[in-house]
Amino acid sequence: FCPRNGENLSADGMAILNYVPGDNRTVVQLIVSNFTANTTYNVEFVGVGVVGSAFTTDSQGNGNCHLNLAGNFSGAINLYLTLADGATGELRATSGPC
Repeated sequence: FCPRNGENLSADGMAILNYVPGDNRTVVQLIVSNFTANTTYNVEFVGVGVVGSAFTTDSQGNGNCHLNLAGNFSGAINLYLTLADGATGELRATSGPC
C-alpha cells in the first residue's frame, strides 16, 4: 500500500487475494504495518464497494483482516479512515504503484 494524506510515510501493507472457483468468491487477507496507531479503517474494493470498520490497528499501527468477496476480484484497494459515525473519511492508502 502507498501512504496518502498524512498517513505515516513508513506505512506499508499487502493484500493476499485467493479466488475459490467452486464458490465463486475471493478470499482477501489484508495486512498493514506502521499505520496510525489505534485507528479504524474502511476498505474500498474499487468496483465492488466499501467494507466499513474492516480493521483497527494496534498500538504499533499494525492490523489485519480477512474478508470474502463475491466473484473473482482483482482490482484496486483503498484504505480510508473510519469516522465516528462509521462513514468513510479521508483516503489514507492506495494499492498499486506509489
